[in-house]
Amino acid sequence: MTFGSPAQTPATDRASGTGPFDTLILRDVMIVDGTGAAPYGPADIVVNGDRITGIWEPNGASGLTERPSIDGAEVMNLDCAYVMPGFIDSHAHIGKPEQAPSADYVYKLWLGHGVTSIRELGAFNGLDWTLNEARRAEANEIAAPRLHVYPALRAGTLTGPTPVTADAATAWVGEVADRGAKGVKFFGTSPHRVRSRRRSGTGTWSANRLPPRPTSGRAGQRADLC
Repeated sequence: MTFGSPAQTPATDRASGTGPFDTLILRDVMIVDGTGAAPYGPADIVVNGDRITGIWEPNGASGLTERPSIDGAEVMNLDCAYVMPGFIDSHAHIGKPEQAPSADYVYKLWLGHGVTSIRELGAFNGLDWTLNEARRAEANEIAAPRLHVYPALRAGTLTGPTPVTADAATAWVGEVADRGAKGVKFFGTSPHRVRSRRRSGTGTWSANRLPPRPTSGRAGQRADLC
């Protein structure tokens, strides 16, 4: 499943940092909410487990009418630091050993740039390997973004023969979904096949090549179709 190369070294168990906490309060922050609106604050953000459950502002505009109690909570006094939603990278690859021998390096790059969720398109380190990394990330066993795994339906990436019939392809999609894949990556597939996978409830992503476009001069440009 890795085009003849060994898989990367999996991420090491998390040995630094703290959390998640039953209750975490980020105090006196400026919030960039991702809607395009201006930042607002200072405000307090309440996080229970891994979910934002409340925001308090002195003027009461954000839902909570009383400032959250710090009793039993982990509190970070951030003094007008800016807080914003994590970025989602919708087309990402953990990579290959010759690019980064250990997945730790890749995860740290993503996290360091604010990427907290990725769609791993291909699972070229192997589906079991990639799904295990996704499981470990979700359990906070490793420092990594959330991984949404989309294995590729392509020769060289499958443990068995490449499906050549609609029934075989449908069976394969069902199998990888049962194993935990969130979707499937196609290469050059026809739109009706993508629609059939969507009807099955499995996400899809397709890498196609555009036909020549004389007016643009960019024949064969790659297109990401979601």
